[in-house]
Amino acid sequence: MKRFLDTLSTSALILLFAHGTSLAQSESFVDVLTEGHWLEVRGFQQADGSFLAQRIDLVQPGRYEILVGTISGVQAGGNFTLLGQRVEVQQKTGFRNVNGNALEHKRVKVEGYYRSAEKFSARQIAGRGEGRDRITGRIDNLRSNRDGLEVGIMGYRVKIPGDVVVRHELNVTRYQTSEFRAQVIVERDLSEEDRFGKGIWISDTLLLGGQVQARGTSEHEFDLDAIGPDGRNDLEAIFRGRIIYQPTSSFFAMAELYHRQLLRDDATGGRTSNGITKLAQTYLYWIDPFDVGLDLQVGRVNFNDKREWLYDQNLDALRAVWTGNNIRAEFSYSETLSDGNIIDEAASNSIVYISNNDEDRHFAGYMIHRDFDLLIPAKRTNFGFRALGNWLPRQEVWAELAYMVGETGPIENQGWAFDIGSTWRVHERFALIVGYAVGQGDDQDPTVDSTFRQSGLQDNNAKFAGVTSFRYYGELMDPELANIEILTLGLGWLPGKGISLDVVGHTYQQNELSNILVNSDIDKQPNGIDLDLGMEIDFIVGWRTDRQLDLEVIAAWFSPGDAFDNADDAFLGKLQFRYRF
Repeated sequence: MKRFLDTLSTSALILLFAHGTSLAQSESFVDVLTEGHWLEVRGFQQADGSFLAQRIDLVQPGRYEILVGTISGVQAGGNFTLLGQRVEVQQKTGFRNVNGNALEHKRVKVEGYYRSAEKFSARQIAGRGEGRDRITGRIDNLRSNRDGLEVGIMGYRVKIPGDVVVRHELNVTRYQTSEFRAQVIVERDLSEEDRFGKGIWISDTLLLGGQVQARGTSEHEFDLDAIGPDGRNDLEAIFRGRIIYQPTSSFFAMAELYHRQLLRDDATGGRTSNGITKLAQTYLYWIDPFDVGLDLQVGRVNFNDKREWLYDQNLDALRAVWTGNNIRAEFSYSETLSDGNIIDEAASNSIVYISNNDEDRHFAGYMIHRDFDLLIPAKRTNFGFRALGNWLPRQEVWAELAYMVGETGPIENQGWAFDIGSTWRVHERFALIVGYAVGQGDDQDPTVDSTFRQSGLQDNNAKFAGVTSFRYYGELMDPELANIEILTLGLGWLPGKGISLDVVGHTYQQNELSNILVNSDIDKQPNGIDLDLGMEIDFIVGWRTDRQLDLEVIAAWFSPGDAFDNADDAFLGKLQFRYRF
């Protein structure tokens, strides 16, 4: 028995040692590294300012960047230099095992935010014993040379000799990457169709990205009259290119060029071809310049919300974004200085959007005020609350509640609206979609127009169960939520990775009788004596490969109701291809 126990103990120790060794000493060649990986680099700083790596460990992205070394050049106020980097000490900076008033020549570990070569905001400073210097942060760029590999981390040129390997405890594929800081901000609020690929590095601070689209659209009987000439076929080619320049981690600039070439064959207007080139998103962005969590942005900015129920438009703006632990607040003033329609170029916009800063369970309140300098002056203010995300098990919920007040000349405007619904994943490949939206109509009071109006900046475009977004009030009818009630039912199917089919039906009726259909793609106006506007069925097929390629095919059929006299069915077909780089 004793011999058996000894053998068992020895085997357990061997297994434990082998397991521990395999965890601690997993190694790979440096070619497994990619931009966005986080490295912990041990070594020393050379005379030319580069950092020579003697050991590198792959780690998960952290909240803070880290410097470990010996302090030099302590300044009045407590700021100091560490590994050639200027470190700022603030009131919120914590100290552990070191005296904050006697830092000269002390060996420390500093955790915080790298802003630029002139600013590393320290959040925690702790005393350290002897050892190698160390930096921990994101790989911003990397290139091979004859001596090995050189990577950029926090402005350091980290030289990795050819005989140094990458150590890692987990399989390399399990290590997450983080985006280039400017890319995270640029794409934070963009819809999927506005996003670009990973881009091409022109230099350490300059990133080039682009997007190419080809789209074919066929519209038939949008005037609901099958007898007269009607129909339109469009072929579009769209190119978008952008440059992001980030000289420091606390500032970047972005410029985007947009070009569209349109070939149109119209039953009434004949064949036409035209192109337009304009400046799209182009702005300057300062990341927390006052170290209080407040970002500043100025220029032409894409205002976009997840459902595009509030806005999806480029505006020339000054915007401030404050971010706390559980709150995010945006404040902006904007106009449309060029390339807009008459109404948008006559409007000044003030927007406040405050949320819980949670994408999974998003709750927000907002105010959008627009003042229109037109022949008949007008102003409109939309207030609202929204809840989006996983508020119920296996469901993606949306709930919009809004109230609008304003004036159009001497007429007072006011109205309410709501939009509630859910995408319920009943199976890993199937989802049920249900929604109900109402925008109040006018009750014929001569002094008050009680028709609710959306902001005028909206696009009403989002995803349900599939991989691609579409117009969720109907691809063909596409109305504004104004004097209308929309019931939506649908089924989503995901037959494989990156492929989806959504079948979505809508019924429409007016909230109050009117002979005006507000901002719909249907050309015919209702008769004003019946509420039933009709129904629509949409088929949406989407295919997507990671971030680069996607394909969208849409077919839509609209059947008019009794609110349209002598009306025929309308049809829409759309094919779109998009490539990002």
